[in-house]
Amino acid sequence: AIPFTPSGNWRCVWPHAVITSGTNTPLRPFRECLGGGYMMLPCIILQRGPYTAAWGELEGTYNISGFQNAAENTTTYNGKTHVVFQNAYRNAISEFWALSLD
Repeated sequence: AIPFTPSGNWRCVWPHAVITSGTNTPLRPFRECLGGGYMMLPCIILQRGPYTAAWGELEGTYNISGFQNAAENTTTYNGKTHVVFQNAYRNAISEFWALSLD
């Protein structure tokens, strides 16, 4: 029942669903690192209300930049190979994620 709120709605996943503070760009786009690799942020299940809570990470899933990146690319992080996916029909640079093959 953790992926759902008591009302049956899906919980938020950070960094894809964040609270904006008066802007329309909640996640600032980030580029590839100086060495050519990518910074990978873990996907964390969140609850916004009635109180704020973090329920845990989705193991092996990471947000990754879409700059100079494409779906089905592979990258290595912590010695494990990850495949890059586009977030459904969205193709903005902040809408890519990586899944571990292990």
